[in-house]
Parts: sequence; C-alpha cells; structure tokens
Amino acid sequence: MKEKIKFIINPKSGEDKTANFIRRIKHYCEFFKIDSSISVTKGKSHGIELADDAMNHGFHTIVAVGGDGTVHEVIHGLAGKKLTLGVIPFGSSNDFARGLNIPRDVKEAMRIIAKRKIKEVDIVAMNDQFFINISSLGFDGEVVANLPKMKSKHLFKFVYILGVLKEAFRYKKKKVRVIRDDVDMGIFNVNLIAIANGKYYGHGMLVAPHAELDNGLLDVVLIHELSQLRFVMNFPSVFKGTHIYKDGVLNFTCKKLVLLSDEKVYIESDGELTGTLPVEYKVFPKFQKLIVP
Repeated sequence: MKEKIKFIINPKSGEDKTANFIRRIKHYCEFFKIDSSISVTKGKSHGIELADDAMNHGFHTIVAVGGDGTVHEVIHGLAGKKLTLGVIPFGSSNDFARGLNIPRDVKEAMRIIAKRKIKEVDIVAMNDQFFINISSLGFDGEVVANLPKMKSKHLFKFVYILGVLKEAFRYKKKKVRVIRDDVDMGIFNVNLIAIANGKYYGHGMLVAPHAELDNGLLDVVLIHELSQLRFVMNFPSVFKGTHIYKDGVLNFTCKKLVLLSDEKVYIESDGELTGTLPVEYKVFPKFQKLIVP
C-alpha cells in the first residue's frame, strides 16, 4: 500500500498566493502519484500541533512547506518519533533548504519528495527544545529579539536586513563562559556564537561552511573581541564562509556545549527567539530521517 504524506503549509501573506501554492502542491501530488493530505497552520506553534496530530493519524512522512520557522516547528512535533521529514521552501528565509540544495521551484522540490531518498541526520537539543539547522546568540539573538512582528514575509526580509544594520552599530559584547565537552574554555567577550548543524542562516549567510548534518558533531563559530567597526567590516565575508579564517574567530566541533552568562543574552534558533542563557546544547546523532535530493 502506498504511503500517505502529510503536507503542513505555513501560509504566505495573502490568501490568493497561498491558495495558488496549494493548488500547485495538489497538482504535483497527482503528477507524481503522491497520496497526500494538506493542513495549513493558523498561528505560531500550530505546526507542532499539526505534526503531532499527523503522527496520531498514521502518517509516517511529514513535509514542512514554508521557511526555517516552519521546519523548526515541525521538527518539534517529529523529534524522537521515527517519522520522516521533507521540506519544500515557501518562506521568507529558506536556509535549511538552501543547505540541502532543495530548489525553490515547486515541481523540482516535489520531485525530490516523490523519490523519497532518505538520509538519517542529527538534531540538536537546546535545554528542553530542539532544532535542526542553527542556533545563535549575542548579536544574532539581539537582532531577532528586537524585530517587530511582521505579517508580510517579503517586508520581513527587508526589516530583518535593517535590523542587522541597526544592531551592528549598537550591540555591546556579552561576557559568556564556554564549556566544550565538559572542558571549561573560559570567559569570552562575545560578538556572536553560532551553534550549527546546518551551514546557512540569516538569508544566505554561510556561517558554518564545515558543518555536516550527519557527523554527530556541533560546529561552533565563536566571534569575540571585535570592535564594532571591525565586526561590520568583516560582516560581508560571512556570505562566502571566509569569516572563519579571520582574527577573532574560533571554529571548533563538540558533542556538548554549555554557555553561561551573568548578563541577559538572547538565543535564536532557526530564526525563532528561543530563550536566554544559560543553555546546554547536545547533539543527537542520526536521530531524524530526512528526505534529501
């Protein structure tokens, strides 16, 4: 019997655009002979509920149709349940899909779902939460924490870029103690720390060029002791991944990372604000089945 696939869609601004996209998903389900069911999220965290409900109704493959935030929600509904995740990019930020080389073209993305080539990948626990791509803090956390709530995803991208530029000139470095695999590395004057499972975040920034989804390791990029001017001058290099070779940047791997601070330090994960320090990150190797090209 053919397996039925649940598609969880995070709607874009405008009912017409979402309705048109759903029609295209249905069309290619018929074209590729995919037995499918479609649900649309109605608000924040609804993707978690829909993924959990899909499992209870016998679905074994859940496809997140949206951006990184949608994938982040769906992974919370799947983590530890031996279900398969698929991804179709339909959001303002699609960095996880970019790292997997999943095209924005709907037909080609659906072709990948139809082929069902499956790979076991790592996921990361962050205190009592999970993420599959990248979590970061310091500068990034402040940017996300200070973003206004936006309904328009096209406008959100513009506001995000403005937020980055604004924060670049006012961010004050945070003192953070870094404990790597139970070894205390000391206290760093932090511009930014990225804890990566995937490679890309922030609308195409190659923050962790050596990260691998299935090596059982966190790839950590720690930027410290840079002046505001130096940080801004070095910023463009993150789009090519060459920032890791510059002064003031440490790049290392570990299985567990603990970060502590006496200051309020915001954390974002997969583009969502997910808390403040203290935090413990721990990798779960090959914990999630994922459809890949």
